[in-house]
Amino acid sequence: MAQLLSKGNLQAAAISVGQGLSVAPNHPDLLHLAGQVSLQTGNKDESKRLIRRAIKVAPKIGLYHYSLAAALFAENDLDGALQSLRAAIRLEPRNADAYTNLGIVFVRKKQHDEAEAAFSQAARLKPDDPQVHLNLAICNMELKEPQKAAAAVRKVEELVQAPEPRLLFQIGNVYRGLGQSSLAESYYHRALERQSEAPDMWFEFGDLLLQTGEYDRAAEALRKADAQGYDNIAVDIAVARVHAALGEIDQARALLDSATAKAGDKAVYLYDVARQFTFIGDFTAQERCLHRVLELEPDHAGAFAALLIAPGRKLTDGDVAKLRKLADDKSVDSETRRRIGFSLGNHYRYTKQYDESFRYYRLGNRLRGNRFDREAYAQWVASVESTFTSDFFEQRATCGSDSRLPVLIVGMPRSGTTLTEQIISSHPNVFGAGEYGYVSKLCSSAGLEFPDPRAGLDRCSAVTCDETARHAEIYLEKMQALTQRGETKVTNKLPHNFEQLGVFGMLFPKAPIIHVKRDPRDNLLSIYFQDFSEFHDYATDLKSLGHFFRLYERLMAHWLKVVPNPVYTLQYEDLVADLPTKARELADFVGIGWDERMLSYYDQERKVDTASKWQVRQPIYQSSVSRWTPYAKHLKPLFDALDQT
Repeated sequence: MAQLLSKGNLQAAAISVGQGLSVAPNHPDLLHLAGQVSLQTGNKDESKRLIRRAIKVAPKIGLYHYSLAAALFAENDLDGALQSLRAAIRLEPRNADAYTNLGIVFVRKKQHDEAEAAFSQAARLKPDDPQVHLNLAICNMELKEPQKAAAAVRKVEELVQAPEPRLLFQIGNVYRGLGQSSLAESYYHRALERQSEAPDMWFEFGDLLLQTGEYDRAAEALRKADAQGYDNIAVDIAVARVHAALGEIDQARALLDSATAKAGDKAVYLYDVARQFTFIGDFTAQERCLHRVLELEPDHAGAFAALLIAPGRKLTDGDVAKLRKLADDKSVDSETRRRIGFSLGNHYRYTKQYDESFRYYRLGNRLRGNRFDREAYAQWVASVESTFTSDFFEQRATCGSDSRLPVLIVGMPRSGTTLTEQIISSHPNVFGAGEYGYVSKLCSSAGLEFPDPRAGLDRCSAVTCDETARHAEIYLEKMQALTQRGETKVTNKLPHNFEQLGVFGMLFPKAPIIHVKRDPRDNLLSIYFQDFSEFHDYATDLKSLGHFFRLYERLMAHWLKVVPNPVYTLQYEDLVADLPTKARELADFVGIGWDERMLSYYDQERKVDTASKWQVRQPIYQSSVSRWTPYAKHLKPLFDALDQT
């Protein structure tokens, strides 16, 4: 009978079990098998009834409790499944599968510490099972434990010499969850090479490419997902993001309107659409969508959070009380609590209740986890200093392009890079590409990848003169494709390109670089107040922020000594204090001549896909200067780190 069940012959198994029970109606093994047949045929209530009868007859058989847990889990009775699995483990403490399922239940309950303990025990009991180690990797990803997650992935790859596409895709998801986009991309690419008919994989690949600024490749991947039948609402929203990134606001808005209509009363889509409307500056449409979400799901924490992004959008006292209760409730999943933490931080900041504000920002950051490896980053900066020297650039002086079309705007996040680009791109001769991507990615194409400096500085040194020229051409082709109105400059304001100025100097030694600086106390506190992506691993801890800033300063000081490019250093506070003078200096430096529209930058309709999307659509304001002062008593770890050399 068990063999019939294992082979999927449910009808024959049901007949055989029924015959057995007619002879021995209280035989525990027969009752258990009958319960399994009922579960597989979809009769969950009958399954639970039969397995419980088996347990009543023979309560010390671990397998029966294990099977009851499966039936309870199928009904989403997580607490019941948890109780049954614990009973199974008490009776059979070496049952690795029971520990695995225990971990899965804890993951569903968002209790990732408990899940990790369960998966770790399963791995000890079943060390040669790759799925067990993959579960552990996923759990450690959720716990923001990159080293543990990477170790588990390495174990999976040791055990599976020729991984299937789905396994590669899952590993890619782990690295993506850890903010390691380059590794994630490589695994997605390998998976799709082996299985091209996979709409969900194409969609996730396209979504990742969108996040890393590779818009052409993202659009291609999303088209394939759509052609293979992926969720067309999700595709519309993602393609709208591509159009917005390319400055095609009308096309983006049309797709978002279409997605809104298709979404109907599905809050999950409406919430995503609302977020995208902010990136094209349509805050009215955003608010309309968010209010509709709240009509459909009054407890939707994300919608409350989004309504608090811009000053002036205030919650009622009742809403605030509700959010406070959710934020402090440890049974609520950590992602929801994190979003609420940052939202309440914003709320109390706008109402000038600074202690409460800081309390909730600290909660949000704690729930994101602190993963910054200061020593590793310091070692990398030292390697940059020894690799990219003055001699390095002198030896390659004639290898790159003389083009001054590309303009880099770099600095710390929240330093004023978005405002700077908005001012410059208000000039008709400038296309503002936003955070268009990393230099090393933008100068790469299929078959000619430029090494990522964060992953292989030695490989940067090995790039030949001819290859450098070709990489420059690839970058220029992408920039020139954006100049639909005859613009002579294209800006890329991805702040972390400050790490890639060596590559930019190799490719375009005459192209301008604008370096935006801001009082570190305001700059770093502003970062701490943002719910940034996993990439910004230094952003969740005040001490880490201070250490990272000092390393950033050290790296920029090195670049200013060695890169051949003209560099203009713009102090954010000076820009705020005297916009006309600084805007003219920027125009002169970039070489575009003066245009009065640069002073009314906030009227420009273009996509702004950053944490500054609300602020840059307002006239210059002074409140961003010395913003740190009301929080001074909370900032000792930051001040101590900044004082260290």
